[in-house]
Amino acid sequence: MTGSVDIGGKKIEISATLGAMLRYKEQFGREYTEDISELSKLKDNDDDKYISAVALTGFKLIWAMAKTADSSVPAPDVWAESFKDTDISMIMLEAVALFSQSLGDHSDENSDNSDDNEEFTTEGLTALCTLYGIGINELDRLSVDMVIRIMNEIAKLRTPTENKKADGMIRKATPADIEAFFG
Repeated sequence: MTGSVDIGGKKIEISATLGAMLRYKEQFGREYTEDISELSKLKDNDDDKYISAVALTGFKLIWAMAKTADSSVPAPDVWAESFKDTDISMIMLEAVALFSQSLGDHSDENSDNSDDNEEFTTEGLTALCTLYGIGINELDRLSVDMVIRIMNEIAKLRTPTENKKADGMIRKATPADIEAFFG
């Protein structure tokens, strides 16, 4: 998912893809979801610290999305200098909304298997992509939601017997079935 935001009169292309998550983790050493989780902990404690953390997380996300859309975007500290007098709070809302849309809603998937309900990490998703034949270059074009849906479909295709059993299409033969077969 791609879009653009206006920062200080400059149109900046942004891309909300798994590639952006990968750049976020690679550049800042933390998952975007970890930073969001930290924000929720700070929300009720210290307004100044919370506002500062929101601004920093928002900037990091916008940078990762911009870098994904345009590889010529410089390092975060250099890039920040070009916008130092600009309020990016409204832009953060746009970026977060686009990124949330990219993540999709997978809350109902695997609900019957609690072991599979662990949060995905960037490394985990990237490894699964490689395992399933989704190239690193493709991560810049695919939303997180699309990657997860593709992997789910590949998993279904790779295990047709197990899926047929779950759907009731394959069952154990009864004595009546055996009698009818050999009859």
